Amino acid sequence: MLCAGMGISKPVVSRLVESLCRKEFLGKEACTEDHRSYFLYITHKGQEELERTYQYYLEPLYSMRRKAGRRRLAGLWS
Repeated sequence: MLCAGMGISKPVVSRLVESLCRKEFLGKEACTEDHRSYFLYITHKGQEELERTYQYYLEPLYSMRRKAGRRRLAGLWS
């Protein structure tokens, strides 16, 4: 599902998931019905990193959009 949703190959998704699990940002839980599949969940450490990343990268963009207006900001990027 992740591959189709993100438009990337299975090996790339597998490496990304394994990397995030090693860093303890994601956890994996085996699917009881299909042992080839598993469920992913964000860990406490992952949630903290997500919030830090949001504050650093996305909040400034959302703030600009609120101040400038959506149309004006879109015009700056086109």
